[in-house]
This record gives sequence, C-alpha cells and structure tokens, in this order.
Amino acid sequence: MVRLILGFTAAALWLPVLLYFAAGDYAEFWFAMTALFTVPLTVFVALPLYYFCRGRITFGRCLLAGFGIGVLGAVAFLVTTHPQAALNWSPGLIGAGVLSSIIFWAVAIWQNAALKGVHRRGAGNAAI
Repeated sequence: MVRLILGFTAAALWLPVLLYFAAGDYAEFWFAMTALFTVPLTVFVALPLYYFCRGRITFGRCLLAGFGIGVLGAVAFLVTTHPQAALNWSPGLIGAGVLSSIIFWAVAIWQNAALKGVHRRGAGNAAI
C-alpha cells in the first residue's frame, strides 16, 4: 500500500518538482501551474483507473493509460489556453503522461510482491 501511495505521488509530482528547480525566479508559479494539471489528473483519472483495473495491470497497460492521461491533459490545456500554444505543448504533455506511467510502474508495481493478481511476464499471463 505504501508503494502505491508513493507511486501515485511520484507520478503526479515529478514534473512540478522538476519545473520548480528549473524555472529560476518563477519556480513557485510553474510548480503551481503544472501541479494544477497533474494532481487532478492523477486523483480523478489515474486512481479510479487503477482501482477498476487493479487485477489486470501490466507494463503495456500502464503505458497506454499514461498516453491516455497525457492526451486528457493536452485536451484540458487546449480548452484552457490558446489553441496554438496547446498544439505546441501537446507532444510534451503526452510524453509527460507516458513518463508518469513509467514512474508509477517502477515505484508502485514492478516487483511488488504485496500486490495480488498483477499480470507478470513468464507467469502464464498475457503481456497486455
């Protein structure tokens, strides 16, 4: 359970923390603006998705979920900002979603014996 909490926290906050240390004078602003998108997407999309798919989690499904959540973030960005800015930033947002799913997998799922029913390669289960 602790690894799941750490996984969701790391997946939601790696980008805001990275921008906090990279932004210089506007560090707090970029942390808040980025967290404004990453935290709600994690809480309202990734957590329920994990809950409903918890017995069928694979690395491929994590990547697919990260891609989908990245697309949702890009759409939210499109709705709330200028369309040209959203089109310019969309590949980065989708990439951040995929990277968040990899971070979640590495922290929460990979080699976590406490999880029951997680599909693993070589254990007779499909990869995806």
